[in-house]
Amino acid sequence: MAKAFTEKEIRKSLLNKIDFIIVKNPGHWKGKIFLNDVLISKIKIPNPHNKHFGKGKIKVLRKSLCLSLSQFNDLINCPLKKHEYYQILENFK
Repeated sequence: MAKAFTEKEIRKSLLNKIDFIIVKNPGHWKGKIFLNDVLISKIKIPNPHNKHFGKGKIKVLRKSLCLSLSQFNDLINCPLKKHEYYQILENFK
């Protein structure tokens, strides 16, 4: 089951743990994730406010990040480090 996160918590974890090429548009920032110069995924980076991040949004985001629900929770809660995330992406391909 997805834990309850705010958009601000998710944004902070994503920006600290994943190397994005960020496109700063009005509204939502968009991030492109590359692995060995290959585009892996494009995601919307949540806004920095304290609104609850719903289950549907979590599902879309975690699938875009190529993570299981438990891996996504670990990414946001901090046990999953940046290098561990990129190992998951290597194994996902």
